[in-house]
Formats: sequence, C-alpha cells, structure tokens
Amino acid sequence: MFSARRRRSWLMISTGLVIGAASAVGVVSAANDDDRYDPSARQQVQPGDVPMNYSGAPLRRRGASIPQDDAIESVVAGLGKRVSFTDRPDGPLEVHVTTPSLEGPNDVRTTWTAELALGALAELRRTNETSYAEVLGDTKIKADLPLETLDLDGGHGFVATGQVFAAQADRRSDEAIESSLTDQARKFGLEVIAVDVLRPLGPAPIVILRTRGADKAPGWTMDNLRDALAGSPLDYEGIYIELRAPDGTPLVAAGTSYRTGVGGLWFEPGHDETFGATHLGGRPQPEPAR
Repeated sequence: MFSARRRRSWLMISTGLVIGAASAVGVVSAANDDDRYDPSARQQVQPGDVPMNYSGAPLRRRGASIPQDDAIESVVAGLGKRVSFTDRPDGPLEVHVTTPSLEGPNDVRTTWTAELALGALAELRRTNETSYAEVLGDTKIKADLPLETLDLDGGHGFVATGQVFAAQADRRSDEAIESSLTDQARKFGLEVIAVDVLRPLGPAPIVILRTRGADKAPGWTMDNLRDALAGSPLDYEGIYIELRAPDGTPLVAAGTSYRTGVGGLWFEPGHDETFGATHLGGRPQPEPAR
C-alpha cells in the first residue's frame, strides 16, 4: 500500500465521487499491486442511474450556454490566472495549471485546481445536460512546470449539473468565509495559517492549518474535519485542506471538487493513520439529483 516512488490512482465509487491519491511516499489506492491496477477502470453508468447532487439544494435545470471563449475567460479570472485552456478541434480539451513543482502536496493541489476549472467551465457551457460527463467529454490535465509540462490524472464522476452551493447562493465574501473556516478549525484545535478563496464559479477555499503536534491521533478524522469546514449543506463547490506540523512541514493534504466528483489525497508516511485519512470520501451518501 505504500510506495517509495510517485504513483497516482483514480477510481469511481457508487456515490459518484472519484477518489484520487498521490504521494511520493504513501498512497491509498484501489489495489496493492501496481501491475494489476488499471487506472482507466471506471464505474460504468447504467441506464436509469441518477447523477449525484452534492450541494443538497434544488438544481438549476437549464444552463445559459455561455460561449466557450467567454466561459474560459470567466473561469481563468476566478482562479487568478493560474489556469489556462487549450481547445483543439482535433483533440480533447486541455486544462493547464501553472505550478512551481509537483513535490509533496502540490500534486494534489494542482489536480484539484484543474478539476475546479473543468467543473466551472462545464456549468457555464451546459444547456440541458444533466451530468458533467455529458458536457465535458474527454479532457486532459497538464501541469506547467518551470522546465516542462506533465500530464496529470483526473476524471469526473456521475455528478449532476446545476448544483448551487450555499456560499455561492448567498454571495458570501472572502472575509466571511475565512471567519467561518477559522471558527470551525478552532473546534479541532487547529490554527489557520492561510485561507485563499478561489472563485472558479462559486467559492472554493484553500485552507492551510497548523496542528498542535504530529505524534498522536487527534481524536477526529480528515472526513470529520472536511465535513465541518465544508458545511452542511455544502457551502463550497470545492475545498482543499492541508495540515502542517508546528514547524510548517506538510503532513496531509486533501482536495475535493464537488462539481466533477473528484478528490485527491496526499500524506507523509504514517500520517494517513494519525489523521484517519484512509480515503477521500467527501460526502459518503450525497443526495441523488431529482
């Protein structure tokens, strides 16, 4: 289950969320044997299956179908110019994310940012499609590093279009979001180092937290922490959480994109068990779209 080299794995579970795990030192994957694990294996959608609505709110049934160039411009602006798109007529849509490296938790954060971009773009482009898979089709995620561009794993679950998340619906400010996240983090004995609120469409915060120590299990899990920070019903279309030791060393990082149904997990050896980060579950049983 642990590897001394970089490995990524993606799988789809029945709730419509794709779980990803990537680490230079430890991963959670669908199989312990790399040779037997096929990352292209996905849950097959069956006739009559209903896409998942993670927001818990009524869906907006019909989209505005904003022109592609306008939709891309809006998404790129909301992500602070760290994202770009390449739309080739003879190939899949590519989303590029600029990052200084893919070391440590940067791998998960980079893929998470790309998934946010794809989910927002699909929501802006859709008309009467009921799932993001219908809008997105084939896509590729690229990490633009200082000296090279690399492919990253990604995907999308069977997730409903038209989701409206609480912080988007009430037009919540960055200040209000940071205050809420800080209050929730304190309940877990965590100190907020930084909050960066991305807005691909609605808010999607990056939350960097400092623990009191890294040697003992804190009495809660990453799922508990994510549920508290993300809200119920969900406040955000995505959230990235990074836990650091008192000296600033990253221990665990988890990102979830609720529009595409994709999550990623990274951890230093042993800290998956310390913080109960054995998988990235998001919402274990999201509400079916109706």
